[in-house]
Amino acid sequence: MKPRTIAALILASVCFCIGLYSVVMGERTTASPSPSLISLFQGDGISSWFSGNKDERTTILVVGVDRFDRPDPVLQAVWIITLHPTEKEVLFSGVPTNLALDDAGIVRLNSFFAWSPESGVTPPFIEALERALRLQVDTIAVLDERGFGTLVDYLGGLPFEGGVLSGDQVLALHTVFRDDPVGLVRLQASVLENLEPQIRKLGAAPDLETLLALIPEHAQLSEHTAQFVLSVSHLLPLEEEQVGVEVILSPVP
Repeated sequence: MKPRTIAALILASVCFCIGLYSVVMGERTTASPSPSLISLFQGDGISSWFSGNKDERTTILVVGVDRFDRPDPVLQAVWIITLHPTEKEVLFSGVPTNLALDDAGIVRLNSFFAWSPESGVTPPFIEALERALRLQVDTIAVLDERGFGTLVDYLGGLPFEGGVLSGDQVLALHTVFRDDPVGLVRLQASVLENLEPQIRKLGAAPDLETLLALIPEHAQLSEHTAQFVLSVSHLLPLEEEQVGVEVILSPVP
């Protein structure tokens, strides 16, 4: 497998980030003026990415769950990765797992969720997300806690306040926001920003065995790995200014 395969796998799996967040978003899709570690897309935010010529973009849905070996995995992360190969840009868009789909806040995104190794993510969940964000999902990646912890350790840990957190330590921090989906997705956004430099530190020919061993017990792709790698290969290597992180707290109008 080509060296860039590892970066592509990381690009999908890193979105299941159960760690620290500090980004504060506005009521819709634009960023608040609060200080943050996150580089946020301003102005039209995510809406400009989900309109126009769809053929120029690839949209990846990344779903994080607690465990693959239970009949009803708990939904813990929902992220959209929008790849724009023409501009060589990537936008990570996080959504609270309980995103309100109606004005009254009665219908919630997580009420449609189910997953199994055999059938994958249920179509009603995907359809509800596509309607809420006005997008079309091209590829789906699913990762559990074990997979995410392994990923963090593989990258050398998560830099934090002068130290480095292990995968298990980052997972432990997740419990603080277990009952706060909005706080959780903000935390995941900060984790993404802090892991990005770690990804860039990978050598030219990293050992892939540790990450490839996650499939299929702790990670799953809706398409063949080689096809997925091809869809993102034109973006690699990623540069800091090419990556945006955004949190969506309500459906795109």
